[in-house]
Amino acid sequence: MAQGRQLAGFALFEPGAGSNPMAITGKAVVTDDGYFLNAEKMWIGSAGWSSLIITFAKLADSNSSERGITCFAVPRNKPGVHIGKELLTMGMRGMVQNRINFDVVKLEKRYPIGEEEKGMDIANDAMMLARITAGATLLGAMEKCIQLMYRYSSRREVATGSLLKNPVTRQSLSSSMMEAALMESLVNYIASTADTDIRNIPAELCVVSKVGGSEFLWKAVDADMQCAGGRGYLQNNYISQLIRDARVVRIFEGPSEVLITYMGTKHIRAVDKDQLYELISVRLRQPELSGELENVYQKSRELLKRNIEDTSLIAFRNGNILTWVLLLAVYAGTMSNPDPEVISYAKQQIRIFTAQLDNFNPTSGNYDIDTISKYVRKINDDIGNLEILTPDEEYDMDDYFKK
Repeated sequence: MAQGRQLAGFALFEPGAGSNPMAITGKAVVTDDGYFLNAEKMWIGSAGWSSLIITFAKLADSNSSERGITCFAVPRNKPGVHIGKELLTMGMRGMVQNRINFDVVKLEKRYPIGEEEKGMDIANDAMMLARITAGATLLGAMEKCIQLMYRYSSRREVATGSLLKNPVTRQSLSSSMMEAALMESLVNYIASTADTDIRNIPAELCVVSKVGGSEFLWKAVDADMQCAGGRGYLQNNYISQLIRDARVVRIFEGPSEVLITYMGTKHIRAVDKDQLYELISVRLRQPELSGELENVYQKSRELLKRNIEDTSLIAFRNGNILTWVLLLAVYAGTMSNPDPEVISYAKQQIRIFTAQLDNFNPTSGNYDIDTISKYVRKINDDIGNLEILTPDEEYDMDDYFKK
C-alpha cells in the first residue's frame, strides 16, 4: 500500500449516520480471541477498488452493551465483507462510491488501529487532514473557473460591446479573484505551518480551508455558467462538468452548514478560545480582528440568554463571522503586499454577517413547521404526489458471458 499498488477505503458513514458519525450503529462484538463485525456502510469512496477497508464500529460486549467507537483495518477478502453496487453520482465520476456490508466478519485481535474506543480520534484526524488538502484542490478549480470566464468574456461581443467590459461581468470575476486570493494565502499558511509541526494547525483553519474553498468554488462555477449562457450548458465546454463536480464538495468532508455551526458552537462555548485569539493576535499580528471576535462572542452569549431554543442558528451566524475573520487574518498577516481591495472585500463580508447577528430574529424569514407542512399539502393537491423515477443502469453480466 505504501508503494501505491493498493488502495484503502474509509468506511465511517452509514445510511443513518452521515454528518453525525457518532450515530453509527455498526458493532464489533468482543470475543475471547477478537471481534465479530456487523455493519452497513454507505458513501465509501474507492471501496470497489480497495483491498483494505478502514472501518469504524462501536464495540459491544457479548450482552450487546455498547462501548466507544473503534477503528479496524479490514481486508476486503475477509469472509462476510460484501462490496455493494456502485452508487450513481451526479459528478466526481473518476472515483467509485459503494455501499459495504460487513456480515459477521471475524477479526482477530491484530486488526484494530490504535486503542480500543479511540476510533473517533483517528477519524477526526483523517477528516481534518482531508479538509486541508481539499482547500488546495478547490483553489485550483477556482483558478480554472477564473481562467475560463476570462477567456469567454474577453472574446465574446454582446450588444453593448465586449462582455468583459460589462461592469456586472467584471464584478463577478473580481469577486472570484478576491476569494481565490484569500484561499491561496490560507492554503500557503497551512502548508508552511504543517512543514514545521502539523499539530500546530488549529481545527478552525482546517474547517475554513474546506468551507471557504467549497463555497467559493460553487459561486465561481455558477458565475461561469451564467456568463457563458447556453454554451456553458453544453457538456463539451467543460463548465457543466465543473458544476457537477463542484456541487458535492459542499457536502464532502462535512456539509458546510454543519462545519460552520461547529466552529460557531466552539467559539460560543469558549472551547480553545484563547488559542484561537492567540493565533489571530500574536501569530498573525491582527489584534483588532480578535477584538472584533470578542465582541461577537459577547453578543452571542447575550442572545443565548434570550434564545435558548435557537442555539444552532446563533452558532451558525457566529461561525460565518469566524470564517471570514480567519480568512482576513491569514491574508493580512501573511502577505507582504496585501491587496487593499481584497481586505476591503473581506471586511465587507464580516460587516454583513455581523449585522445578521446584531439584528437576530429567529422568526424572521423562518416559517414554523406547521406552516411548512400546510404549504406542502397544498402543493400535493396542486401537482399531485408522483414519484419521478428513471430506469436503473444494467449491472449484471449477460447470461451469455456468465460462468
